[in-house]
Amino acid sequence: MGVQVEFGDSMEIIKGIHTSEDFEGAVWTVLGDSLRDRDWKQKLLSDDAPESAPPSSECAFLARQKALAIHWDSRDKQAKWQNYWLSCCRSSKCDYFFAVLLQHGVDREQDILAILSDPSFTEQVDPGGLAHYLRLHISYLLRRYSWCRARQLWWAHRSQVPLFGLVNLLLPRLFGSILLGMVLLLSSQEVWELPTRLAHTTPALYILLPTMLLASALYLLSEHSKHTEYRHTWRQWRELLSRPGLVLLIGLVESLAISTIVVLLVMPALGVGPGPLENPIDATPFAMSPGFWVTWASFAIAALFIGIFLQIFWEKETAAEPL
Repeated sequence: MGVQVEFGDSMEIIKGIHTSEDFEGAVWTVLGDSLRDRDWKQKLLSDDAPESAPPSSECAFLARQKALAIHWDSRDKQAKWQNYWLSCCRSSKCDYFFAVLLQHGVDREQDILAILSDPSFTEQVDPGGLAHYLRLHISYLLRRYSWCRARQLWWAHRSQVPLFGLVNLLLPRLFGSILLGMVLLLSSQEVWELPTRLAHTTPALYILLPTMLLASALYLLSEHSKHTEYRHTWRQWRELLSRPGLVLLIGLVESLAISTIVVLLVMPALGVGPGPLENPIDATPFAMSPGFWVTWASFAIAALFIGIFLQIFWEKETAAEPL
């Protein structure tokens, strides 16, 4: 009859699992006679993976080690537990457990990449099923603003989901919101003329534009923080801050591209705007009037700002989530 050990000691015991014998001993030592985990003790020791979420952080860590830390003779058995752990990684029911496990070096996103690059799992799944898994987890990573890891996963399996990954890495939801923001800016001639007028009369524009960028960054940071675990180290905090920054940068590049088309092509066609060239005879690629550059930058930043805050109407979806 086992005696349950303290939580901190339990985690160290589970970390030390490398073989099936280690695993079985850890299950009995860590869970002991806990009534709460009695049913789960049997599930962990069986070949078939459970369908429900783990009842405790210890059970979650044990399930993770069974899926990733041990090389089982039966690939089918390993694939079942890896599939189960993938479902835990995606489930909001396990968010608390992952916040705890992060302190012990367990990163749910790294586990997703590890399983989907493991031949013992991918070889057990038919090509159509693997493509489904890839789309599901690329979407999940993008929802969490983990653009770099989503790109890494797509690139490793680009032959399976070529178009899906490429399109969604361009953040089409954010791109569409920026387009809508640009349409709103083009809805009134007063708005067209506002950037140039402000630039020539007051420095307010040079305060307003950075403020819009800062507000956009803070909103993305707030939105991202709802979909990630609490951070404990400087490296983890740096990652938390860099992800919204990358999404903001991608959005700004897309917004500048849209603004270029609008100011160079749409506004002249409508007979409005600053006019791109100061002297058409001496035209060079950079011979633009000051009003052009002001309007170009102002429209890009304002459209990005409007597009990002339109996300308020889609509370469940983040700016980076695929359509």
